[in-house]
Amino acid sequence: MWIFADSFLSIVRDESNKKNLLVRSRFPRDIGRIFPTARVRQTPKFDYPFRASIDEDVVADGIARRIRAIDYGNFKASIVDGKRAAVYHAVWDIMRRAQAWNYEK
Repeated sequence: MWIFADSFLSIVRDESNKKNLLVRSRFPRDIGRIFPTARVRQTPKFDYPFRASIDEDVVADGIARRIRAIDYGNFKASIVDGKRAAVYHAVWDIMRRAQAWNYEK
């Protein structure tokens, strides 16, 4: 699962600890923004260079807190980091163009 917020996270099952989820990121502070007590490891040889194994209930609670705190009517406009906003807008544009592909038929 990918999560876009003021952090970009990729979340998968932790194969080495099945009760945990592996929260991965490309940027050093992204995991800690949503999971401030997480022990983040730097993993430069992997596609996501930052990772934390976190209990799935803690992940669910952290994501739920973020959802409950939504106070904006436009996600892209809520991103204050200009570089991140530009990247998120590019992703939005790619997905908008994908609508024309009509791949679900």
